[in-house]
Amino acid sequence: MANLSGYYDPNDKPESFEVLPAGTYTVKIAASDWKATKSGNGKYLQFEMVVCDGEYKDRKIYDRFNLDNPSKEAVRIARGQFASLREAVGIRNPKDSSELMNVRFQVVVKCVPRNDRPGEMSNEIQRYIKRGQAQTTPQQQSGTAPYARSSNAPNPSPPPPPSIFEPPPAQGGDDEGTPPSSDIPF
Repeated sequence: MANLSGYYDPNDKPESFEVLPAGTYTVKIAASDWKATKSGNGKYLQFEMVVCDGEYKDRKIYDRFNLDNPSKEAVRIARGQFASLREAVGIRNPKDSSELMNVRFQVVVKCVPRNDRPGEMSNEIQRYIKRGQAQTTPQQQSGTAPYARSSNAPNPSPPPPPSIFEPPPAQGGDDEGTPPSSDIPF
């Protein structure tokens, strides 16, 4: 038998791993860490963000920035994305990732198919918005159920046709230079 005294709070809420519905959420960074790429020839900076209010308060969203990679293109993309995050937080030149923590800002989240689990969905941050800045994406409506994590998950609308002026979206993170998507369960 194992003594459990002091290892949990009886009032703790169960962790939800359901995918958040697509929408705009107010979040703050709760944790960050450098992690090695699968191949071991680079590393990425991972941020854990927590939803601050509303129906999905305390739910987590993750994003990764492939800032140390042999692929110059992967690093270029990651640096641009990281610049967007820093701008949203309002700290353009942090010396440590901890400086970006506990500042409220907004993220536009979309739902994408998982690369590692066919038929399941994952959240991906589409855009960072400085809190209070005008947004062009509608706020998530309360009462909308999150996507189910099964092969029969609903697809609310077809993706827009690709533009000849925009590069195709990245299809997930690998060590060959593709920017990472958020394939971490939520």
